[in-house]
Amino acid sequence: MRARRSSALRLGVDCPDCDRMRWSALIRIAAFACLVLACVPPSVSAQIRTSFEEADQLTQGGDELSVPRPTRLEVLLLETRRDPRIDPVVGNFIDARVRFALSEAGWEALSKSDARALLRADRVSDGASMGPLRRLIVREEIALVIVPIVYASQGKYVVALWIARGDVDGVVAAQVASEAATLGPAIDVLLEAKLPSVLEFDRQAARNAAEQAEEDERLLADAYRSARTRSASPKRTHWAAISLSAGSAIGPAITRDRFSIHMLRTRLELRPRDRLGLGLIMGYANLPGQGGRAHNLPILGEINYRVPIAGVERFSVPIRFAMGYLPFNGPIMRTSVGLHVDLPKDWEIGFDLLSPTVFRSPSRLHFAFDLAFEVTRRFGRVAP
Repeated sequence: MRARRSSALRLGVDCPDCDRMRWSALIRIAAFACLVLACVPPSVSAQIRTSFEEADQLTQGGDELSVPRPTRLEVLLLETRRDPRIDPVVGNFIDARVRFALSEAGWEALSKSDARALLRADRVSDGASMGPLRRLIVREEIALVIVPIVYASQGKYVVALWIARGDVDGVVAAQVASEAATLGPAIDVLLEAKLPSVLEFDRQAARNAAEQAEEDERLLADAYRSARTRSASPKRTHWAAISLSAGSAIGPAITRDRFSIHMLRTRLELRPRDRLGLGLIMGYANLPGQGGRAHNLPILGEINYRVPIAGVERFSVPIRFAMGYLPFNGPIMRTSVGLHVDLPKDWEIGFDLLSPTVFRSPSRLHFAFDLAFEVTRRFGRVAP
């Protein structure tokens, strides 16, 4: 019986017993598979199902994946600076040619509107030199700035290109002269010779330069803010002072001879503000008279303003203006500029170094320069 079944199988003859055996084997395999799947934990089966779904999504979406492209570096291309005698069409042609060459070389030029907006935002003019333009691209992390220039010479167009990079210092400049028919190829040759390759650009160096520029701007802003908020110097510590000064004046009379004056003055001063003072001056003056020397007691009212010297706390420059009357003679006017030094323990010293003085005697007008030294004692301390 077994021999007949084997021969029947070899000859391909239908056998009812063989069909029954095949179906029995398939049923056993299916039952075993169901048993195995039933024993698999739910988490494992979920992971298997997720893996199949992701693979199916990748297979179905393969046609939608984009071709990978390197990130293009931005270029600030300014509008062509041209001689007023050059037709604007030439400038537009140069701009278009340079933009096309940049695109072919892997650079991305900013649009004209974006370039103008960037210049306005950073308060840089279109005609700025390369220094401010390079600082701009470093600050904004732009790779290059290119400034095309065109003018005419000996019947030819002369095109000059100024190129600055954000990763290295310095400026590259080159020019080419060409007739109108060959202007485009001439610009291409110029760009091919002077335009750096995208692969040569050092992104890390440009990033470092941008960080350094940002740090420099921060330090400058801090210094400016510190200078603006720094307390005024000199700072008012007292509301009043009394001064004693001595000096001499020499000068020619506007009408004739030379003369000299010797003076001792006392000034009572009120200080309503840190740098402002109002004073009353009374003193003794030894003047030239008709029969020799004469004595007099001038009286003047004064206003003064002390200008601080940057970085020097105790020094200032007093600017004074005084007007008054010289008894038995006439009005007197005096201005002075000098040096003032604050000393410890409520004392001050000062020098009047440039002091033009004008006064009138009964017969004529006099003009003189005097030098004076004064000692001041402050009082009436102001609470801090």
